[in-house]
Amino acid sequence: MQFPKEEDFQKQALLKSKLDKFRAHFLEAKERLNTKENRSAQLKKTLEKELRDVEKLEKLSLSSLFYSILGNKEEKQEKERQEYLKAKLQYDEALEEIKLIAENIKKLQVEIDLLKNSEEKYRILAKEKEEFLLSLQDDSSKNLQQIIDEIAYLELQIQETKEAIEAAKPALHYLKETFKQLESAESWGTFEMFGGGLIVTAIKHGRIDEAKSGISKAQFSLDNFARELKDVNIPDRVNGSIDIGSFNTFGDYFFDGLIFDFIVQEKISKSKSHVQQVYLQVSKIEHLLKNKLQELKNNIENLESKKMQFLNNIE
Repeated sequence: MQFPKEEDFQKQALLKSKLDKFRAHFLEAKERLNTKENRSAQLKKTLEKELRDVEKLEKLSLSSLFYSILGNKEEKQEKERQEYLKAKLQYDEALEEIKLIAENIKKLQVEIDLLKNSEEKYRILAKEKEEFLLSLQDDSSKNLQQIIDEIAYLELQIQETKEAIEAAKPALHYLKETFKQLESAESWGTFEMFGGGLIVTAIKHGRIDEAKSGISKAQFSLDNFARELKDVNIPDRVNGSIDIGSFNTFGDYFFDGLIFDFIVQEKISKSKSHVQQVYLQVSKIEHLLKNKLQELKNNIENLESKKMQFLNNIE
C-alpha cells in the first residue's frame, strides 16, 4: 500500500526543496548586491564631497580666513573631518559587504549546479507516485499516506530549522568578537584619559579598527540569519520584544553610534551596548529554534510510532 519508491521520493523532495531555496537565495543575493553597489556609488560621491570640504577649509581661502576671524575655524575643521570620516566608514563597510555578498553568490551557484538534476528526478517520481495513489481505492492506504506526508513535512521543517540555527552561529561569533574589541577599546580609552600617551591611543584605535572590520561580517551574517528565519515559523516579532527586521539596519546604527570621534568614551560604550543587545536577541532566537527543533523531532517520533502501529494492525 505504500508507494514502492517512497524513500527515493522523499530524498528527492528534500533535495528539490534545497534547490528551490538556493535559487531563491541566489536571486535575493543578486538584488542585495545590486542595492549595495548602488549605495556604495552614492557613498563614494559623498566621500569625495566631504574630502573636498576638508581640503578646502584647510587651505588658505576666504572661508578659512572668515572662520579664523570668528574664532571657530578649528571647530569647523573638526566638524568637516568628522563628516568625512563618517562617509569613509560607511563607504568601507559597503565595499566589505559587496565582497561578502559576491562570494556568497558564487557559493550558491555551486550548490545550484550540484542539485539541478534533482528537479527532474523529483518530477518523474512525483508523477509515478500520483499514478500509484490514484490506483488505490482503500481507506487504509490513504490514511497511511497521510501519516507519511506529515512526516515528510516535519522533516522539511527540521531541515529549515537546522539551517536557521547554523546561520545564527557566525552572527553570534562576529558580534561576540566585535564586543570584545570595543570592550578592549573602552578599557584602553579609560587608561588614555589618565595620560596613557600615544601608544595607548594607538592601541585603542587599533581595537576600534578591528571592531569596524568585524561589524561588516556581523551585518552580513545577520542578513543571512534573518533570511533563514523566513523559512521557519518564527514571527517577525518574537514575544513582542525582538524585531527581526531591525537586523537589516544594525551596521548603520553601529556606525552612527561610534561616529568618528573615537576619543569620546561614551560613544564607544553606546556601540558596545548595542552590539550586546543584538547578540542577546540572536541568542534568544537561537534558543527558541533549538526548542522548536526538539519539538519537531518529538513529533516525528510520535508519527513514526503511529505509523508502525497502523502497519501492524493492517491484515
